[in-house]
Amino acid sequence: MVRIYRHILLVLVFTSSLLTLGAQDVMIQGWYWEYPKTPNGHLWADTLFQKAHRLSEAGFTHLWLPPLSRASSGSFSNGYDPQDLYDLGEFGGGATGFGSRSDVDQLMDTLLALGIDPVADAVYNHRNGGIPEANAAVEGWIENMDCTKINNGDQPFPSDRYRCRLPIGGNTGLGSGSYFIKVKSKSGHPRFDGYEYKFSATTNRTGWQNLPDWFENEANNDGGGCGQGSDVIGLGRNIVAQVDGGGCGNTCGIDEFELSFLPFQYFSSGDNLYINLRNTGGYSDHYISEIYYNGTNIVDQLIYETFTDFTQMPSGRGGMNHLNFKPNGNPTNLGGEWDYMYFYYDYDQFIQSTVDTLEAWTSWLWADVGFRGLRIDAIK
Repeated sequence: MVRIYRHILLVLVFTSSLLTLGAQDVMIQGWYWEYPKTPNGHLWADTLFQKAHRLSEAGFTHLWLPPLSRASSGSFSNGYDPQDLYDLGEFGGGATGFGSRSDVDQLMDTLLALGIDPVADAVYNHRNGGIPEANAAVEGWIENMDCTKINNGDQPFPSDRYRCRLPIGGNTGLGSGSYFIKVKSKSGHPRFDGYEYKFSATTNRTGWQNLPDWFENEANNDGGGCGQGSDVIGLGRNIVAQVDGGGCGNTCGIDEFELSFLPFQYFSSGDNLYINLRNTGGYSDHYISEIYYNGTNIVDQLIYETFTDFTQMPSGRGGMNHLNFKPNGNPTNLGGEWDYMYFYYDYDQFIQSTVDTLEAWTSWLWADVGFRGLRIDAIK
């Protein structure tokens, strides 16, 4: 009964706010947030198919469906983290949380035959779950942050949307031993003083170890550079630390971690050290300022990566890369209602290839899938 009442409320709200609906049009939300998903043995597409005649007899002319594209977080997702735009439950990935492509086709054909227009929940603001790729624009954004930019409203790049990769093994000259990794606020802005983050590192051979978090010793500022020590850590485990803002121009607000590992913990023929620095609350402008190995600063060998390569999706369509997302060199400040990255990787709508890709996808939703209306999500 609660769910039915929720649907009635939504019908009232949306029929009074969508001005494109005529006086005789009535739309119902054809799903709710906790709708049963296919991993639990349910098929929501079939549920709606079986109710289609009753909806038509009740006078409904529009049915709002959830986002149907393959989601990055899997089949339990409600679809607001779109990954492969053209995959509606085909191309070898199994059914989405809503159903398979054949289930979608059956539902669409039935709705249109009964005079009910399906409405697509189309996410035009962001995308997630691409293949990791080097992103020089994001690296530049992080490494060029300063107090002036922060004071002018520029925001840090979200720390949960990039990782740092250091090639090791092979002919890199880097292997087992100790890496002294220094983390600091790039600007030193007092706003970020005390922001908590979690430092972790893995290799292709040694992943997450499911061990309890460690906590930093606050007397770890820059090791010998500021007359203090380092925190010794290992692979596959978090150490919880706080940003030492200290004020613009502060030179000792630095956390130093001594990351040590042994030969059996990486592939000597070629491997990568993956470093994550993820905030647990608001985002700060912390970054890796130096990495010392055998007495040499190798920070210039660090590669910043984002998961924004969508050129190899199973559907083979909807290709994009890091240039289609903010920041990419176009004007932005990643702040305010217009530019703040609320969800995942924000599209840059001023890039023509972004517009072309989303327009082609929209045409496909109409001509190939059968949608006859759009509910536009999170557009800015």
